[in-house]
This record gives sequence, structure tokens and C-alpha cells, in this order.
Amino acid sequence: MSNYEEKRELEPYEYDEVYEYKKEFHNSIKEIERFAVDRNIHNMRYSAFDYIANIQEELIELLGGDVKKEDRDKLKTAYGNFLRELVDENVIEPEMVVRHDDIRADAIADIIVFSITELMKIKYDPEKVLLEVAKEINSRVGTIVNGKFEKDLSEEARANWYKAKFGECRRLKWDV
Repeated sequence: MSNYEEKRELEPYEYDEVYEYKKEFHNSIKEIERFAVDRNIHNMRYSAFDYIANIQEELIELLGGDVKKEDRDKLKTAYGNFLRELVDENVIEPEMVVRHDDIRADAIADIIVFSITELMKIKYDPEKVLLEVAKEINSRVGTIVNGKFEKDLSEEARANWYKAKFGECRRLKWDV
């Protein structure tokens, strides 16, 4: 049985179209993985506070703001204070602060799902957006500072940056 036939048996959809889409998606994820591996980010210690601070920073950017590098630790402190307040007000139980990797994986994957659907709501093709982001982040050089990749801002480094072309990522309808 050929590879094509094996995959066709596993897919209830029209194979060629779905395969091409999945192949593209696989490529965008692989390119983002390459970014992490090339910079050894995947071997760094996991920190929920660092992750949440990074998410908060992106949420602030979504609202049109920016967080200065020297103020990033304040995001972690603010999140810690927020969690303490939730515990103090009995909104969450202290033991609800999750430490199990399967539950963390589920929560992180849910954030990815929400992000993909939000891109669709604003009429962007999530796959194309991820590919553009992968091209952009892989074009950068820099160092890891306090668990976060800091891009080199020198003119020499900037000359090699790829700028994501999000205008080419628009999509008005989905036929899934």
C-alpha cells in the first residue's frame, strides 16, 4: 500500500485538499519548533509565570500597548499578586494552581485553539499567519535573557529581518 493510500484510508475528507492544508500547517509548526530548537528554548526550565508574562505582554500589544524590556518582570509580579487576590477572595482554591503536565498541555493547547479562532474572526488564515510569523522569528538573531528570546536590535541584524506580510494572510471564508 502506498503512503498516499494509507493516509487516504485515515482521512474521511477529500484527501488532496486536506493533505495540502495539513502539510502546510505541519510546516508552520515545524518552523516554529526550529526557532525554539535553534535557540535551545525548548530545553529551558518551564515557568508558568514566564509563560503567562509573555502572554500578558502579547495581550497588551493586542490592545495597542507595549511593555519596556526593563518592566517585564513587573508582569510576573502583577500576575502573582492577581493570583493571591483570587485565592484571598475564594475565587480559586490554592490547590487549583496546577502542576500536572497533562493539564498544562491542555491549557496551553486551549490558548492555541482560542488564538486560531480569533484569527478567523478577524478574517485571517491562521496557517498563513503562522507561516509568516515563523519566517519572521527565524530571520532574527539574539540571546536569551531571563527566559525570553531578545532579538538583536543592531542595524546589521535588522538588515536580515524578514517582516511578516500579514496583508497576504487575509481569508474571508472557510470551507472545512
